Amino acid sequence: MQSENSKPKRLGKTPAERGMVHPDFHLEAGYLAKTLALLQKCLAAELEKLDQTHQSLVEAREELQDNLPASPNDADKRADTTQALNVLRAQAAAYQAIQYKIGQYQRMEPAPYFGRVDFIETGYPSESIYIGRGTLIDPSDGRIRVYDWRAPVSSLYYRYGLGKAFYQAPAGEIHGEVTLKRQYDIRNGELAYFIDTDINIDDPSLRYALSQNASPQMKAIVETIQKEQDQIIRDMDSELLMVQGSAGSGKTSVALHRVAYLMYRGLTSRLAAHHIIIISPNALFSQYISQVLPDLGEENIANLTFDTVFAGLDAGRPVETRAKQAEALLSNPDPAAAALDRDILAFKASSVFCTLLDRLVWHYEHKILSFPDFYCNGHYIAQRAELKEELLRDRVSLPLTKRLAQIQERLLEKIHKEKKERLPQLEEFVSNFPDHQLEVRSFARLLSAKRSASLVRAAQKITEINGLSVYRLLFEDPGLFRRLSKGLTLPDNIEQILEASREKLTADSLSHADGAALTYLKLKLDGLQSYPDIQQVIVDEVQDYGPLHFALLDRWFPNARYTILGDLCQSVERPAPESLFEDIRKVLHKKKAASVILRQSYRSSFEISRFSQRFLDHPETVEPFERHEGAPEITGFPDRETMDRALTEGIRKYRETGCGSIAVLCKTMAEANGLYQRLRGRHALRLVTEDTPNVGSGTMILPIYLAKGLEFDAVLVYSADAGSFSSSDDRRLLYIACTRALHHLSLYYAGEKSPLIK
Repeated sequence: MQSENSKPKRLGKTPAERGMVHPDFHLEAGYLAKTLALLQKCLAAELEKLDQTHQSLVEAREELQDNLPASPNDADKRADTTQALNVLRAQAAAYQAIQYKIGQYQRMEPAPYFGRVDFIETGYPSESIYIGRGTLIDPSDGRIRVYDWRAPVSSLYYRYGLGKAFYQAPAGEIHGEVTLKRQYDIRNGELAYFIDTDINIDDPSLRYALSQNASPQMKAIVETIQKEQDQIIRDMDSELLMVQGSAGSGKTSVALHRVAYLMYRGLTSRLAAHHIIIISPNALFSQYISQVLPDLGEENIANLTFDTVFAGLDAGRPVETRAKQAEALLSNPDPAAAALDRDILAFKASSVFCTLLDRLVWHYEHKILSFPDFYCNGHYIAQRAELKEELLRDRVSLPLTKRLAQIQERLLEKIHKEKKERLPQLEEFVSNFPDHQLEVRSFARLLSAKRSASLVRAAQKITEINGLSVYRLLFEDPGLFRRLSKGLTLPDNIEQILEASREKLTADSLSHADGAALTYLKLKLDGLQSYPDIQQVIVDEVQDYGPLHFALLDRWFPNARYTILGDLCQSVERPAPESLFEDIRKVLHKKKAASVILRQSYRSSFEISRFSQRFLDHPETVEPFERHEGAPEITGFPDRETMDRALTEGIRKYRETGCGSIAVLCKTMAEANGLYQRLRGRHALRLVTEDTPNVGSGTMILPIYLAKGLEFDAVLVYSADAGSFSSSDDRRLLYIACTRALHHLSLYYAGEKSPLIK
């Protein structure tokens, strides 16, 4: 990625530049040349095949057009149309398959492979297995010259050093011995260098890869996947895979490579892109990760945010976004009020609150919801007790509103029947009036409609349930809350929580937490549409959610397996409970659940990672990768004006060193916007908001909570003073901010330095 005012500067030397030239270099260069020649041959063959298939596709479309029946009753033509349509579908599928293979070959052209293992299977001769981003087969003899990184045999490269090894093949475990493990750096079809290694895909290849500049979008990491990451990617047994990882441990990237692996395996298990969904924290993050799967040659998958879900809630008022929730919390000048807001968020995301909402629905159905008597033509067509009994009789099978709709339909049928039976009597009655002798039937029908109109309105009204009104009962009736919460463990300040919640529910917009709760309640009442076709759900930044959110996901995607990823140290709005992953496991109730912890942090330099650990309660849980660069800089200034001038100089310095992406991180959006307005004339700056379509490159100013999950060559933390960062919640913010930096980190403060940076 290129900076705005300077040419890109490569950070770090290649192993070849360090004199690491292997004696087999010429042999490997020759093999590469043969592989590239085969790749070009296969690519040319597929391009020719594509032209032929395109022509067949055109002919199939023409045949279908010719066989369209002129009349729906033409049975012979319909049969011909069906046959032509099947041919067209087959041709379209073949065309897409060829396009996929062409794309794979084109992605392999710059570097057809990146690794090799020599493996002696027990009882067989040694085989050299070259591993790349796709498969390359020699059509002359059917031999695989390059294996896809997701192939079962490729796990040897990621999981083993020299010595005994095995891999899981469709036929079972294949045992043998790895006698050579080699890593390549191939650039634009030229072999730059290669090295032999014993254990991990590690020094110096990984160090060199990590020393490069950040990209505007997350990139694939197939060349540097580590053993513990590969085990996550290839896990096919777990119905719930929970990944806890430190900042920069590659959680998100591993999850996306896991998606690519699942889709690769989906060739046999019929798992396609439309069977997988990612739950992202925000749209900016969704865009940032959007290139990984296309880089791997796979179709992108759907991204969903809770902001999108709540925007379609139809609660009569808008629901604030997660970013606005974070902004309100972090910009609150009253520490006590902010602490109460955090307690509200924690309570309304908890399993206790889920139970309260479940009990509220039961109470509403049994104790509050009532029916009128339906009386017509001198008798009851339905009595309230009968209707209530009917409603509760079907409680298990259908949600409330659907049961009410069924009752309403039966009532309307009875009203219509009574209306027809009453009509002859009304006609006789009207015939006694001379003024209506010429309109007996029509006037009788008019009278009948008027008499039944009130019954129809009453029947129609029984399905009108206002979810927000039901939700408000929980907070507006203290006696009801006490009864519903009996036996539950409530926060010590529950009365304050209830009072503050009542006030929030009178505002022009609903809070993000109330949006989640109301969505859950409406799902219980209405039975919102589920998506049974979704088989895999990836949930990132799980520390931002609670059991309530996963109760929603469990209802939306009842047949799915889950991969959830998070870091409890990176929660913004509230502390994430240590029991969070266990709480989620209980909500999703999967039989096969596994938990993995990634301690190695790869993103930041050793110095930045070590510095960031000072903001952790348990710094020993993070293992920095040994990639050394300059130490973070902490600089104080007498006032804001001087700090702004120094910040401008810091941006200029990092640009001159070749940094392509520079982030100035502020605590809040209000502070970021103010700084942007003051500096915008001095530099080519961008203000990143929740509505920014993409991160891109260059120099940008944004709040810390929007930077979570992203990375930059250089990070400048603005206004790291005692007034802005002093609490335990601020420690997490500083940890998030500092761990966004790959190569350079600076912290600026005016006045008194934050006590957290000692």
